[in-house]
Amino acid sequence: MIGGLEYKLWIAGKVVSDHFYTLIETITVEQGIDLATEARLELVIFANDQGKWGGPTDPHAMTWKRLRLEIRNQTSTWVPLIDGPIVTWDASMSGEPGQSTITIIARDDTAYLNVCAKPAVFEDKTDEAVIRKLFEKADSITCVKIDRIPDLPADRPLKHIKRGTEIDMIRAIADPYDLHVYVVPDTLNTSIAYVKRLATTDTSGLPVFVLTGSDRNVETFQARNDVAKASRYQGQQQNIDDPGAAPPNPIVSKFTADDGMPPLTTKPNPYDTTSLDSKPNPYGDSSTGSKPNPYGEPVTLIDKSSALDSLANLGTEIISPFVSAFRDVGELIQRWQQRSSYTITATGSVRYGCYDGVLRAYDLVGVSGANAKLCTNFIVREVTHTLSRSEYRQDFTLMTNATRTVTKGAGAVPTNVF
Repeated sequence: MIGGLEYKLWIAGKVVSDHFYTLIETITVEQGIDLATEARLELVIFANDQGKWGGPTDPHAMTWKRLRLEIRNQTSTWVPLIDGPIVTWDASMSGEPGQSTITIIARDDTAYLNVCAKPAVFEDKTDEAVIRKLFEKADSITCVKIDRIPDLPADRPLKHIKRGTEIDMIRAIADPYDLHVYVVPDTLNTSIAYVKRLATTDTSGLPVFVLTGSDRNVETFQARNDVAKASRYQGQQQNIDDPGAAPPNPIVSKFTADDGMPPLTTKPNPYDTTSLDSKPNPYGDSSTGSKPNPYGEPVTLIDKSSALDSLANLGTEIISPFVSAFRDVGELIQRWQQRSSYTITATGSVRYGCYDGVLRAYDLVGVSGANAKLCTNFIVREVTHTLSRSEYRQDFTLMTNATRTVTKGAGAVPTNVF
């Protein structure tokens, strides 16, 4: 315990003893989007009077026993960070007094799904049915929640040929639809699995990051905007029942804000077979004002708080026919275009005593008191929790959609700033 910060540990389903807490040097928990959660527990070890070392032979170091960690940061709510198997220990023995340690490493319940790679064939099963079947291997995952997966085109067979571990197969099915696969702790010794898209509304209840004024609660905050990442996407839906049919016109996504899917446009190539030099720039002579473009939407300077100052220089990516062979291209290009719009990232840290929240990957947190381009809700892409005898620090990486406007819960300047 550090002041108002409290944490609880369970190993093998039992709360650890008071003596065990005195052995803890540091606890580090790393979480990230599309990454397994990992906890590292560093403990002091000793040699006994007969010169025999403890540590690797101690009951708490036995691999595949479960470790659970919950934190309460100056609030009444306990937040579970990990509940999963111990998979590694790393012992360091020194002749210097007090310098010998063992680090116990635990991962979330996806560890049970990442053991044995093999080929597998699933016939007459939908994507969702295959995902649920693959999750059955992990008995500790008691609930699976899946966002909508679109039906396959009518002429596509219900057949999956996969290779890899169960988690590899699940991610291979989910990734083209921009679905993320992860687990979060539920009750003791159990987890809930999610196959979900990134959140667009704030349901985490985290305190807002304040970057200015007497209520500033963020130690460091560095932002980056890589607008070259943003792209439209283009693909074709070939009819496999009639492979000799002429290829259809390409389906092209419109670039839009995060909270809604745009209507699709089917447009022919804006250039014909003559020299490109003989054709005018389809965007006009300037990126300002309103110009027609080959995709049917005006190219304008968008909202001043948006991080994409203009849509004129957006590129276009073409979806491989191998990716779209068994999927709805119209659904794919919308999801991929939306994914590309997360061009803003921010890194920084908060320390105990100035920020009361417990950040977790996939949560949303508002940012306030910054430039208007940064005053919005961010998704926690990565976070590292570090607990020692004297401090609790959270180092984070956030990301946000560059087409958004100021979001409820985050404002340009807090009211108490003067």
